[in-house]
Amino acid sequence: MDSDPQKRPTAVDVNVKLEIWSNIMRGSYKYYSDNSYDYNPNDNDANEIKKQFLNADKIVKELPIISPKHPEFMYTSKIINTQRISAIQATLRSKPIDSVEIPLDD
Repeated sequence: MDSDPQKRPTAVDVNVKLEIWSNIMRGSYKYYSDNSYDYNPNDNDANEIKKQFLNADKIVKELPIISPKHPEFMYTSKIINTQRISAIQATLRSKPIDSVEIPLDD
């Protein structure tokens, strides 16, 4: 991707490219807008794109589904003080909304 935002493709450009690729995969490569395209079974570019997508599908099936966990990380639960939450809610319910200050501390 270009570092200059003005040189990057727009959302419309990306959408058009994705639609073209989708049509290639479905075998109905027809796009009529700024450029005119028709599906041609002998189109080397379209065949190469289709080949790359099919190859990527094979590779994705071989990738691990679950990422390995870092050995130094500890995955633990945290106790939530529900009594404190209930007390704060009760206090907030008893005050008019315009006078309530919400504490941001942990």
